[in-house]
Amino acid sequence: MLSGQMEVLVEEDGNLDWAVCKPGDFVFVPGGAKHGFRNNFSEPAVSRVTTTANLGHFFEEIGRPVTLGIALTPPTPEDLQRFVGIAIRHHYWMGSPEENAAIGIKLF
Repeated sequence: MLSGQMEVLVEEDGNLDWAVCKPGDFVFVPGGAKHGFRNNFSEPAVSRVTTTANLGHFFEEIGRPVTLGIALTPPTPEDLQRFVGIAIRHHYWMGSPEENAAIGIKLF
């Protein structure tokens, strides 16, 4: 983590738990493990990701341009549908509404 902080969801021994990642922290996610990231903090989070080319292409497709000093708007339902479509095309796990609710994620 370079700056800001975010929560990282990592599967360990079949359990999903959120951990706060702060500047200087490192998170290793084994291949095939369910995981997620969220920023519930007021500051933007900046991290360096070392990953596979496939995940790099996924991030390029789902990313949105940002401008310093202009706040991002929350994703629209259309943005979320686009995200799901891209995730499916890249063969990434997507939590069901029930799985998301169980770990504190509410999309709508």
